[in-house]
Amino acid sequence: MERNLIPKLDFEKIKKLQNTDFIGDNFAIFKNFPDISNMEFPIRLEPTVFAVTLSGEADFVLNSKNYHIGPKQLVVLMSEHIIGNASASPDFSALFLVITPQFAEECMMKQAHLTSTILYTIEHPSTPLSDEEFERLKESHQMLWMRARLTQHPFREQMARSLLTSVFYDAMGLFDTHASASNANFTRQEQIFASFLKLVSKSCMSERGVAYYAKQLCLTPKYLSTAIKEVSGRTALEWITEYTLLEAKSLLISTNMSIQEITYRLNFPNQSFFGKYFKHYTGMSPGQYRQQH
Repeated sequence: MERNLIPKLDFEKIKKLQNTDFIGDNFAIFKNFPDISNMEFPIRLEPTVFAVTLSGEADFVLNSKNYHIGPKQLVVLMSEHIIGNASASPDFSALFLVITPQFAEECMMKQAHLTSTILYTIEHPSTPLSDEEFERLKESHQMLWMRARLTQHPFREQMARSLLTSVFYDAMGLFDTHASASNANFTRQEQIFASFLKLVSKSCMSERGVAYYAKQLCLTPKYLSTAIKEVSGRTALEWITEYTLLEAKSLLISTNMSIQEITYRLNFPNQSFFGKYFKHYTGMSPGQYRQQH
């Protein structure tokens, strides 16, 4: 099935769930397990999903591989993952956090030093929790939920962002422990992907061509693009663009640099070109983005 023919699980569908709290169109938190009896599979995840399982059992197919989960497990499903099928026992319950890619970018920016851990979660989307880890994540979920319900608080979203960043690092730290303990052996394509992302995180401000990164990795552009697509489901150019936009967004939000200065910092030929590039991918000009954030 072609990528554009696979239906997406997006926030419009998440909004239909009962007993769910939201912060805008970017963040959802809930406890009930969604009714998937009428859901058509396969389906592509648009958001990133964090879940702490409480009881019961569930089975799902992720990126063509079968997985089984039980109580006291942390599950992380990344954006763009494809769920082939899913089922759960009647007593299955879990705590859920659902975050759009945009919200994840703005909360966490890029975490190049966690590349190997994120790669591990692709092949191992769930990890068992000790009693202490289980209680800690439940507490974090409750704290987030309490903040989400402060609908009149002027800094509600900022508090949620801070807590989400903490939960993200906590979750990645737990996966990192298991990744190190298992001495996970990545495939050649996964190793290329990890090396590629590290290069992109360092060089995207000046280099945005696939050929440059292929040369640095001693690969042909075609082989690099194929390897990246096989591992991540996204093209090399899409990753380069995403990291470039992360740099641009970070500079717009966290510095007082002018748009002109940011244009030169990111090695765009002129401010007009940078503005068109940014608006093409975000739907707004750099100035509008800075004003809204």
